[in-house]
Amino acid sequence: MGQSSYIPAVRGSRLGTGILVLGGLLAAAYLLGAILGGFLIDWEDDGGDNDRWFWILFLLAGALLLVAGLYLANRSRSLAAGLVSLGALLGAVATFWTIVVPLAAAVLIVLSVLWARQPTATGY
Repeated sequence: MGQSSYIPAVRGSRLGTGILVLGGLLAAAYLLGAILGGFLIDWEDDGGDNDRWFWILFLLAGALLLVAGLYLANRSRSLAAGLVSLGALLGAVATFWTIVVPLAAAVLIVLSVLWARQPTATGY
């Protein structure tokens, strides 16, 4: 009906739906973390402006790559998996101390690679 062209390609299976949901949640978390953490955390105690810009850039780049990978999923599964994996990894590096975010990123990377390796259905 009025759906974007990338949604059917990703939602074709439970695996694809899981990638879409987890990838979207991580992208939103990375974006929120970059904005709120970049401006609300007192970075003077933790390394100053260098750490602030590391945090903001890695989280924004991770969110952007995640969204790009999810958006391009119908064009190339391997490109989508690569972008999703790189985006998840960038955000996980900046938030390694949270433990939950890197674990979710690792799960997303594995799921995206498994999804990319599945044979494509006819018509996609």
